[in-house]
Amino acid sequence: MKVRKFGQALRRWMGALAGDRRGGVLIYTAIVTPTLLGFAGLSIDVGLWQANKRVVQAAVDAAAIAGALEVKRTNGNGLIQGAAERDAAANGFNADGGDVLIFRYPPQTGVAIGDTSAVEVIIQRSTATMFSRLFMPNAVTISARAVARFDIDDTCLWSLNPTMRGAIKIAGGAQVQLGCGILVNSSDLEALTQSGTSCLSASRLKVAGGFTGDCLNPTPLTGVNQIADPLAALPKPSYLQGACDYDAKIVVNAGETLTLSPGVYCNDISILSDGQVEFLPGVYILDRAGLNISAQATVTGNGVTFYLSENNNTSNNISIAGGASVQLSAPTEGDLAGVLFYQDRNSSSSITHNLTGGSTMDLDGILYFPNNDLTFSGGAALDASSSMLIANSVTFTGNSFVGDFDNSAAASNQYLVSTSLIE
Repeated sequence: MKVRKFGQALRRWMGALAGDRRGGVLIYTAIVTPTLLGFAGLSIDVGLWQANKRVVQAAVDAAAIAGALEVKRTNGNGLIQGAAERDAAANGFNADGGDVLIFRYPPQTGVAIGDTSAVEVIIQRSTATMFSRLFMPNAVTISARAVARFDIDDTCLWSLNPTMRGAIKIAGGAQVQLGCGILVNSSDLEALTQSGTSCLSASRLKVAGGFTGDCLNPTPLTGVNQIADPLAALPKPSYLQGACDYDAKIVVNAGETLTLSPGVYCNDISILSDGQVEFLPGVYILDRAGLNISAQATVTGNGVTFYLSENNNTSNNISIAGGASVQLSAPTEGDLAGVLFYQDRNSSSSITHNLTGGSTMDLDGILYFPNNDLTFSGGAALDASSSMLIANSVTFTGNSFVGDFDNSAAASNQYLVSTSLIE
């Protein structure tokens, strides 16, 4: 009996003890607090790691894009890694702080292995633990990777007018044979027109609107999206309007030879039949002035850009005519790299640039007339491998011949070269 009573009393005492909560919170708190603090510290550290990850990713993206641009600009020489490192540093990469940059050209992993138009960049950053050090005593390595590839549109003939009928027109006996693409921005149903015995061939024909003609090769792709001016960001040359280096009209007569220097020309440059002119390298500002090259004239110039300022005088244009021999090439460096002729965007839309009359031209560079029309007529011949035309509209008529273009002029100008992150 006594044993039974003792057992019953023991069970009552143990039940009471189990149900007694006095002082339990302190015990539970003592047990749980380190864990709670660990999780709180870990969440803070994770936030810091994520912030570092964003910085590292931004730096590696910038580095890959810079490297890809440099690949095209320098044809893949040893300057590529330097360009990548500079842009990485400008976007948070810190070599002095222990960051590591791994540069690979061409890429050695991923979808672009061996692609010589792409670069691969990896950045690693060691980040110490703070509150979570109790659980993770070693530093955490934050890593990010990016692969970028350069790209150049193969279009070498652009007509920018958004609504014009015959924005690109091929008529008469004109023969246009291009090894690159044509884009007609006009939405008109007859944005591209071909007639007579003329023919047009190119690698691609793209038209926002429609076309007419039966000698177009390949058949144009219609209904494409309209595009903005591809050189809209191209800056104007810096000069003080009206501050003339050469105020009087420059006339080169038959039998005369003249060497001209860069500067601001506030009157026309006219080279008459059998006159000879050499343009020294640099930028020629034609401030409310034009460049007129007559029959049998001879004109040469390497590394030159002709900029026609804003004006409403329709005679202030580029005119090459009559069997002239013209050999001009654009500069290869600077904001105007690759640009041979540049008409101010705000010039009168009634200005037309004329390449006329059996002239033989070797124009190496971009002919940029965004608000003006360009006409090849009457035997004009342009057979150059690195010309590019961007104009409001372009007309080929008579027995003009234009051939063998490609888009290599675009490669010289940073505003026509784009890059994209592919990984």
